[in-house]
Amino acid sequence: MSEGNGVVLVVRGLRGFLGGEEQRVKVGETLILGRSRRAGLSTRRAKKLKARPDWEMVIGTAAFLTVSRRHTRIEHVRPGVVEITDLSSNGTYLDGKLIARETLTDLAERTHVLGVGAQERFELSLARAEEAAAAPGEAAADPGAN
Repeated sequence: MSEGNGVVLVVRGLRGFLGGEEQRVKVGETLILGRSRRAGLSTRRAKKLKARPDWEMVIGTAAFLTVSRRHTRIEHVRPGVVEITDLSSNGTYLDGKLIARETLTDLAERTHVLGVGAQERFELSLARAEEAAAAPGEAAADPGAN
C-alpha cells in the first residue's frame, strides 16, 4: 500500500467495552484511547457500556478504572508508519509486550494487537481510503494530543 492509495490505520475493538467499535486514522491524525469523553475511542462513550442497565455502577469498578482518562496515543505519522505512546500508569501492551513508545512499520504485512487496561484489546491494521470511505466513523483527533 502506498501513499497514492490513501492508506488509513484501522483500530478495531476486539474485546472489552470497546469491542466491536472501530476508528480509522488518516495519515497525520492522532487518536487517543482512554476513558475520557474527549478521547477518540472512549470507554465512557462505549456502546456496550451504555447498553447496560447498570452502566453508572460499572464506571466505578476497578476493571473500568484500569483505563486511564488518556491512556494511549496513536499517531499515523506517514503512510504505514504508526507511533504508539503509553500515557497511562497502568501500561499499554503491544502484542503482549509492555511498551512505553513503539513505532510500527510493518502494518502492510501484518496486524498487531494493542492491550489497554485490564480488558480492552484492539486490532491495528491498514486499509485503503476507498474502504475507509465505505465504513462509518473517522478518528476523532484530540486537540491536546501534540
